[in-house]
Amino acid sequence: VSPTRFHNSVNNAPAGYWCMAVGSQMPSTSIAAFDATFAAGLLEACGQVITERQDVVLVAHDTPLPEPLNSVRPMAASFGVALVLSAQASAHSLMKISLAIFPSDAIPSVLVDPALEALRLGNPAARALPLLSALAQHRATTIVLPYVGTRLLGVTLELPA
Repeated sequence: VSPTRFHNSVNNAPAGYWCMAVGSQMPSTSIAAFDATFAAGLLEACGQVITERQDVVLVAHDTPLPEPLNSVRPMAASFGVALVLSAQASAHSLMKISLAIFPSDAIPSVLVDPALEALRLGNPAARALPLLSALAQHRATTIVLPYVGTRLLGVTLELPA
């Protein structure tokens, strides 16, 4: 793999390019946790919101990698999602979120639509789809996301007060 193609496959390259493009000197965190990356990113972002009392933008994305990396970790399609998380409810708040680590016997959330479920399984960032579906429906519920090892992340959504 050429140095440029490898360099662009590193998980913090997009954040670095964005910061350079807009002249931002704000911190960013890049997380790689294989199929648990979205859940790990959500947990990290919520932790930052709580401790720093500042809004956090969570961006999760994955795209098929160049060969030979793609043959090691194939992706079904490109996918990206961004969420703004805030400690304070506002007129723009969709839901209140709370997180908990669930035992390994919990069942991860799946999607009814076969095409969306295939996308969810074919791209680690697309593990966000059950959460996005609940947000789009403005539905209070608990979503169960794959996390690290056998653990799962429970994401409870409630209507804002």
